[in-house]
Amino acid sequence: MLMTTEYAPAEDRHELQQLLIHIAGGEREALAELYQRTRSAVYGLALSYLKNAHDAQDLTQDVYVQVWDCAAQYHSTGSPIGVAADGLPQPILYFPR
Repeated sequence: MLMTTEYAPAEDRHELQQLLIHIAGGEREALAELYQRTRSAVYGLALSYLKNAHDAQDLTQDVYVQVWDCAAQYHSTGSPIGVAADGLPQPILYFPR
């Protein structure tokens, strides 16, 4: 389930925020946990755009690489999952439909 600031329970938002803080600090285990919690939503969104499972898998991987690279830029006033979801539209432009 894709969690946004508006719809995720406060405790889930807090946990995702903490994961991003740890990712920003270079903790790979935090990225693995974020991936486990959000992969279905990110992959599902990628698949809905691309209509191709292989391309959606590639894009999902790219999103989590981007999360790793950009976690330090996350501001706690936004949606934690937005860091991952925001990575989708731009990379999608590079995938042919």
